[in-house]
Amino acid sequence: MDYNDNYGAYAFETDEIIFLWDDAPDDDYMETVEIISKSYSENIKHIAECIFDEIGDVLEAESPEEILDGLGRPQIYPEACQVTYCEHNFDDSHIICFEYFDESFEEIENITIDG
Repeated sequence: MDYNDNYGAYAFETDEIIFLWDDAPDDDYMETVEIISKSYSENIKHIAECIFDEIGDVLEAESPEEILDGLGRPQIYPEACQVTYCEHNFDDSHIICFEYFDESFEEIENITIDG
């Protein structure tokens, strides 16, 4: 894996998720990618509900489904347990972020909108 100047990090991209590391990841990074990809997909509705509950009014969303439809491809930082949405469809000037506490995405906190 090489350093990606566009992201300012070591990057591994799939069609659904961009994985980023500040430092070169260990050789077993694909195991992390597989675990997080599966858990993220299984829990994306829960994630959308949490984002809706926390900042849905700021995004002018009317439902968790609207959040789900507008999030776009996430950037996930496994070392920092952080997810960032830069490609969302809500506006052109903000990013949406949250932290997760385990690879199941059942407990997410610190949902913010920056920009």
